[in-house]
Amino acid sequence: MVNPVKEKIARGEPTYGTMLAEMISPAVPQLLKNVGYDWFVVDCEHFPADLRDCAMMIRCAHEIELPIFFRISLTVQQMLSKLLDLGAMGFVIPSVESAAQAREIIRWTKYPPLGKRGRGYMMGCEDYATGLGPELLSAGDDYTMIAVQIETTTGLENCEEIFAVEGIEACFVGPADLSVSMGIPGQADNPQLGEAVEKVFQTAAATGIAPGIHVQTVNDARYWVERGGLFMCYNYDIGMIYEASRAALEQLRS
Repeated sequence: MVNPVKEKIARGEPTYGTMLAEMISPAVPQLLKNVGYDWFVVDCEHFPADLRDCAMMIRCAHEIELPIFFRISLTVQQMLSKLLDLGAMGFVIPSVESAAQAREIIRWTKYPPLGKRGRGYMMGCEDYATGLGPELLSAGDDYTMIAVQIETTTGLENCEEIFAVEGIEACFVGPADLSVSMGIPGQADNPQLGEAVEKVFQTAAATGIAPGIHVQTVNDARYWVERGGLFMCYNYDIGMIYEASRAALEQLRS
């Protein structure tokens, strides 16, 4: 089992994904693959995808070899294990604020000795192959990628110790929530926010994990790639529909 996102990041190459909020359909992974995305995230934090929705999206993504991640809270630990067994390639865990939380994430998502993930039999993550050998456990850990989301001032203050936890492989800045936590809500161009993101990126690079961020514009994506971004998430499905439709209608009615 190979995770091409991890392989590309290991070579120092930026990867580009997007996030799905409402478009939970078997056609969407194929569309994303055709466009050329490296990966995509299903947002289970803010939007209504349930376990059956996620299972369907995983099978569709596997068929076309497009890596699929999930944004899901640590408070639903058993959902993490189920999604991994179904074949999720990893997670973006929101609002991580301490090394203790990071260790708890690894506890639920990695096999022993690093974590305590349970081992099922004939699981979707292994295309229902038989066998329980140690090589499958090692391959399973290599296959999954865990990203912690830094989106509060507490997470910002503790990011170095969070990133130092073994098994954490990427970070993912949430600028919107971080701006709220900093008392500058929605001020995307505020220098304080830029400095905060810069600190996260520099700390990630220094501790050997991939810096990443969720951005809404191409210019912002380019800006952060130039500063070392490797796990880059562009926009949402609903955001892209809105922006493309608005731009087209403005031209049609002009």
